[in-house]
Amino acid sequence: MLNFTPTKNCMKHFLTLVILFCVCLAYAQNERDLPKADDNFHKYLDDGKKNDADADIKLALSALPAGYLDIQYEQKLTPSWSVLGSGAFQIFDGVDLGTGWDDLSSLGEFKTGFGFGVEGRRYGAYAAITDLGYWSINYRNRMTLYEDANLGRHDIYFSRGNKYLFLNTISAEVSYGLGARFYKYNVDEEKNKIDEDFSGISPHYNLEFKLGYYIKY
Repeated sequence: MLNFTPTKNCMKHFLTLVILFCVCLAYAQNERDLPKADDNFHKYLDDGKKNDADADIKLALSALPAGYLDIQYEQKLTPSWSVLGSGAFQIFDGVDLGTGWDDLSSLGEFKTGFGFGVEGRRYGAYAAITDLGYWSINYRNRMTLYEDANLGRHDIYFSRGNKYLFLNTISAEVSYGLGARFYKYNVDEEKNKIDEDFSGISPHYNLEFKLGYYIKY
């Protein structure tokens, strides 16, 4: 009878084959268990916040004490620049500081008022109109009609502001500014209770609070 005794070289070759087989088996198992890449992986990176919003429609809360319902629309032009337009309707004669006239009762009964404004903004980073600070130059026109005269105001001022993002889509904004107010009273000559038309220039200090809603096109 033949007596086969494995040599050291045979054992080495056998162990090598066993190790290679185990490695190949483990590699095949790992390949099978790996999850497939999702081509729509961007959805996992979307947290719902509109940091890349294209526009913002808002209400100027600080205009309400003066009696104005002021609706504003801001449009992003570039990653750092935006332009804002506003339209306002005055529903009552409220408190408006810096008009250049201390007592408006001589102008007669309040009738109505309206106004508009334009603004150019430069944001400090490359994500304009959302959650960032900005500098802006502003022009605002206001006209109030009384029984005996019309009061017009033209405000030109620079402002510094910050915007904040809440609940993913709500914008909150606060800004302060400094500039000049050009005002003029046009008197109804038939009901004249003032000596003459009156106009002038006064410093204009601006503090604004706004709430809005971000829009993504």
